[in-house]
Amino acid sequence: MDPPSSVLQEIKSLQQCYSDAIYDGDFQLAQDKCMMMVKLIDEMIQDNILQDQYLCDVFLLISVTFRELYQLNHAFDYLERSESLAYKLVDTFRIAKCSYNRGEIKARKELYSQALEDYKLSLRLHLQILGEHSVYLADIYDSTGIIYNCQSKYHDALSMFQKSLNIRLKALGKSNLPVGISYNNIATVYFMQNKYKDALSLFLKSVNIKLSVLGDNNLSVATSYNNIGLIYLRQNRYDDALVVCQKSLDIRQQAASENQYQVARSYNNIGMIYQSKCKYDEALSMYQKSLDIFLQILGNKNLTIAALYNNMGTLYDRQGEYEIATSMYHKSLDIIKQFKDENDVIAASIYNNIGAAYLNQYKYKDALSMHQNALSIQQKLMGENNLYVAESYCDIGLICYHQAKYKDALDNYEKSLAILKLISSEDNEEESLDLARLYNNIGLVYFQLSKHEDALAMYQKSLSMKINLLGENSVEIAILMNNIGLVYRHQFKYDNALVIYQKSLQIASQILGDNDLHVARLINNIGLIYYDQYRYDDALSMYQQSLAINVKILGDNNLEIARSYNNIGSVYKRQSKFTEALSMYIKSLKIKVLINGANDVSIPRLCDNIAIIYRHQKKYTLAGKINRLAAKIRNRVRQGDEVNTNITSQLQKLLAELEDASTISTSVSSMSIAELYRSEDAQNSDSQ
Repeated sequence: MDPPSSVLQEIKSLQQCYSDAIYDGDFQLAQDKCMMMVKLIDEMIQDNILQDQYLCDVFLLISVTFRELYQLNHAFDYLERSESLAYKLVDTFRIAKCSYNRGEIKARKELYSQALEDYKLSLRLHLQILGEHSVYLADIYDSTGIIYNCQSKYHDALSMFQKSLNIRLKALGKSNLPVGISYNNIATVYFMQNKYKDALSLFLKSVNIKLSVLGDNNLSVATSYNNIGLIYLRQNRYDDALVVCQKSLDIRQQAASENQYQVARSYNNIGMIYQSKCKYDEALSMYQKSLDIFLQILGNKNLTIAALYNNMGTLYDRQGEYEIATSMYHKSLDIIKQFKDENDVIAASIYNNIGAAYLNQYKYKDALSMHQNALSIQQKLMGENNLYVAESYCDIGLICYHQAKYKDALDNYEKSLAILKLISSEDNEEESLDLARLYNNIGLVYFQLSKHEDALAMYQKSLSMKINLLGENSVEIAILMNNIGLVYRHQFKYDNALVIYQKSLQIASQILGDNDLHVARLINNIGLIYYDQYRYDDALSMYQQSLAINVKILGDNNLEIARSYNNIGSVYKRQSKFTEALSMYIKSLKIKVLINGANDVSIPRLCDNIAIIYRHQKKYTLAGKINRLAAKIRNRVRQGDEVNTNITSQLQKLLAELEDASTISTSVSSMSIAELYRSEDAQNSDSQ
């Protein structure tokens, strides 16, 4: 018996309401409409086959709403009810749709290999029924491409997204929402490949289509704003990034109050922007909001949670809280290891971050071990010639650089350079930000080898590429100008150095504001030029400005603070204010020992400066004790070994003795000006 036409019309009307709610991102409303359809079907449709068909379709729709609300267990329950009816009906098309949705749910659970198997089954069935040009296939190609992108299989991802785009262009034309989605997906691959110009072009193309079709307040538009914001973040356009990411958050909060997953993603991304702007309290607040939502939705064993712990780790790393940072990284890694068969590339990135934290603590062996773990994973999964392997060689080179093993550093940088040139065509070399950054690192090595012209050539090459890619007003441009200024300083071209430092400071202040760590370092380096020009009052003013910014952002105990105290001490020393100089040096030493024990390459030089003052006060015993301990530390550091606990303990005792020592007499008449200058040259601290 056929159901009354009025019933079918009501079901059709509810289906339209469902579609409108999905379109608006109101998944709870969509689910409510589905439940009304289920009740209507149960009560009014008596034909068993027809009832099964309708219920099969509606159960699948309900599964989709739970999926989008990230209530994945409920999504599976309704999927299985739909799939059971599809197999009962022996309906290949409905089975294919169920298989696709199963893949979508597994993808959200980050079970990527299993999701791919479901997509392949759905694709095979759809091809049998509909042929190779059906728009249904475009969705499957999209979802498969997203998995490949998550697995860092970018070539495969692009192939899938291009297939999807070709189908949609042929079937729907250029200015159609699914076409905009395809542009967005292709752009995400370019983003992951650091091809930011190409990515931004397609993201903008995508959002313009979405705006014309959907209007301003739609979740799909919010996604595009979010993606554009991430591009701006990578380009160091922090204010622009914050504007569009805030737009994305506002839309997500208004249009999908029940779908907190996307809101949490926005909090995370805004946190990354604040972190880049050195607004650490605001960044931590955003990360915590994101974490609270994700834990509620996903539980604590999920790759999204792992990624957030990693971000929080980088925040603490930037603040010099290395132990907390390492703890966060290990939390992230512990979660990732539960998925390691599918996510070793992600584990490798965490190993690299742990290695960077160890490097900041001068734990070179531990840092090297972490980066080598990362390199081994990357080579195993992706072979030698890929971006991740190139980055790991660069990271290992950086460790060698900090150990003053400059030949080894160059060897690793050359390996990285060869890979980057291989994977970038000649036409695209100038568009590789990774190459530009590598040229800067090679320049740093040449600088340390006193090959100043070679260093300048590398810096200029890097600068030209970065200006082309990022524009002139970028933090990376400011930092690179700073490095060029260091070369000029060491060539005694003080006027040239001062000009480029001031230009660098102007760029950084414009982008980051006055209270920023990059700005503090640049002010410090202007102080160095004044110091070299014997303009001691001007130098002292710069150092004190730098110190005030650092203390405001970092607190009292941080290596940047120690650097400022050291430089202020050097000015006082030149001004024959030896009591003040010694006070600054001891403050600097105390912070360095507190943070890194004796594992700091600058500690021996700092101890030597302190010893010189004591020696000329005729406190020979104390001066000799300091010099001997400095020599022990210097020998260990030169060999690339960590200073053992016994030496660290001796240094801590010596520091206590120095702090308790009586006030130094300001009469140091036997110290020659030449000796004062020689003792300072190696100790006065550049910021690179």
